[in-house]
Formats: sequence, structure tokens, C-alpha cells
Amino acid sequence: MKGYLARTLGGWRQVRLRGHRPERLVEQCLAEGFEMWQLERDHGDLMALVTERGYQALVRLAPDLGIDIASIRQGGLPMRWHEIRRRPFLLVGLLTWWAIVSYATSRVWVVNVDVPNVSVVEAQALLTAARLAGLAVGVPRHLLNIPQIRRRMLSELPQFSWIGIHTRGMVAMIEAVPLVVRPPNHLPSRLVASKSGRVTAVEVYMGAAEVAPGENVKAGQTLIQGVVTAKLPDRDTDEGAEREESVVTPAEGRVLADVTYRVTAFQALKSEERKLTGRTFVQRFLLLNDRTIWPIPTLSSNPFRSYVEEKFQEPIHWAGVDLPIEMISVVYNEVVTKSVHLTPVQARSLARERALNEIRRMVPGDATRVRESQTVKTERTGVRVTIEWVMNENIAKPPQGQ
Repeated sequence: MKGYLARTLGGWRQVRLRGHRPERLVEQCLAEGFEMWQLERDHGDLMALVTERGYQALVRLAPDLGIDIASIRQGGLPMRWHEIRRRPFLLVGLLTWWAIVSYATSRVWVVNVDVPNVSVVEAQALLTAARLAGLAVGVPRHLLNIPQIRRRMLSELPQFSWIGIHTRGMVAMIEAVPLVVRPPNHLPSRLVASKSGRVTAVEVYMGAAEVAPGENVKAGQTLIQGVVTAKLPDRDTDEGAEREESVVTPAEGRVLADVTYRVTAFQALKSEERKLTGRTFVQRFLLLNDRTIWPIPTLSSNPFRSYVEEKFQEPIHWAGVDLPIEMISVVYNEVVTKSVHLTPVQARSLARERALNEIRRMVPGDATRVRESQTVKTERTGVRVTIEWVMNENIAKPPQGQ
């Protein structure tokens, strides 16, 4: 670190030492207290990095030893300062670049809406309200009064309960939470069977049961009806006859039933296996702020006949600021296919694993397994595995649309 600072602040040169035993010059220079870096031999010559003061010492000592010195490269602050003095337009360009960057990064150039599931009309309303409140493209960031802009936007947009604004570089993001009026509690008027099965238990909280344990029900059949029938005395008659009256109520409860799930999977003894070769081809695109996609030209096209496609999307950064441009990279991974011959045991294991995965996907997480069975049938071309599970679960659900 010390040597790097010395070379940067005092200037440095890369030199070539040519002659008989150039090591003598290096040893004499080091003996006088000057440092060298990256010393290496190049076809009999010596290459090294020295400070500007070390270079002057080499020039002074070289004639006595009969060694030629050539300066190949130079750098550091003194060298850059001399170049700027000889070419003042470099300083002008640097100052102009600094002024442009300062002007660009001190203002808001992109205003976006970051609200999930917002409609196009609502997003446009947010942008319009922000512009009228003082958040517009080109406004200096130090002049933004965020609390005042939020208050004005909320007064113009009563359909939102909260509006937030945050800036990051040249981008201003608008966040909002829609105002939600809680709907009244609603229970369905009846519960129906979501699946076919054999009823094992009925628990009615509101309404009347239409089925009993032990019955077989079909999907869509009414299980709990939100109608209660009560017998009321008829006070208009002397005989004291009773009459029935029905009261409509919501339906709420549980109906447990044994539901059968059956999955069959077939695995051939001869199959094709796909593997990645490790070779890739990348196609890149630019995604502009208006969602326009521009392809970046490549020297060749996708050379693979079979491939797996992957997509990566990331923003483009410049001067520590996220630009309103994103890079989309589509990676094509080459795939080769080869034939695989399986033994009956291997085929049975693969078929069983596929069947288990499928039946696990079908079964609800809160169901209880009552019975299970497995059937294996070996055929000439492969193995067929059938797995059957009987699950006890709640099948009482509201009808579709309620």
C-alpha cells in the first residue's frame, strides 16, 4: 500500500534496462535507497517499475555502467498534471463531464408507480396527482417537499389510504395502499361435497345435516342445508295443532369422509435421458422504460438443436444510480439425449417415485391417511405401478360462486 501511494503521488515509470549485466544497475540503485517493483526479465533485458526519483537516479548511474535505459510507460499525479497543462482541453472535458453528471444526478428523471395489482387508470391517476403536487420529471431533488406532496396527493386521491414517495438517484418511486372497506361477514346458504367419498362424521354448527355417517356421497351433493324447520303451536285452533315453519340460516360445519385417491405411473425399460453438456449460448436484450425490448446483435445465432432456456433480468447501473433500462440475458444450455436401459427393479422404483409425487400433490395437507395399497404389474416394455390412498378429510365446501 505504501509503495502504491508513493508511485501515485510522486509519479512512476516502467523502464527497460538493456546492456551487460543490468543487475548491477539495479543493485546500485537499491543500495542508494530507491525501490523497484514488478522486476522481471525479458529476453536478457530487465523490466521494472520505479518512482520518478528512482528513474532520475537510474539515468544518473547508467552511463558509468554502460547500460541503456528506456522509459516505456509513465503515470501518477505529476505526469497527469503535466499532460493536462500541455493539453488544457482535457481539463475542460473533465470539468464538463463533472458538471453534466452533477446536473443529471441532482434531478429526478424517472417517476414510477410501485403498487401491486394496480390498474393502468389508477397508476396514471397517481402520476398525474404527483405531477400536480410538484413531483415531475426534471425537478431538483433538494426542492422536493415529500410530506407536502404526499398530503396533496392524498387529498386528490381518496381511494388510497396511504401514499409514500422515496427517491433513489434519478428515480422517484410512488407507493400506495388502496382504501379497503371491509365487506360484511357472509356465510354460504349450503355446503356441498367437494369430492366423492364415504361419510364418517358430520358436525353441524349452523343449518341442518342432509347426510349421515355411513352414506356414500358424490361430488356436488348437498351436505349441510342452511334451512331449519321447527314445529310451532297453532294458537288459532282449539285442538292445539302444530304447524311447521322453516327459517333460512347460513350453513356452517364439517363433514368428514373417506376419499380414495388412485394414481398409476408407467416406466418403460428403455427410455431417453437428457443431460446438459455445459456449453451455452447467450442472447441479450435491452428493456427500456416504456417496456420496449431491443435485441443486442451477436456475431452468431443459437447453434444448439436441443437446449434448456434460462432468463435473467437485472437493472443497469451508472455512477451509482439505477438507470431506467434493464438487461435481459437469455442463456441457452445445450442438451444431449441418450438412450438408457433399465432393469425391472430400476423401472419399478422410478414409476413408484413418480406415482408417490403425484398422489402427494393431490392429497390435502390436513387429510389423514386411513389405508394404502400398491399394485405392480410388469409388462414386456416396462413396469406399471398403481398406488391407492384412502384419506379422511373435510369435504364440506361452499358451492362455486359463493
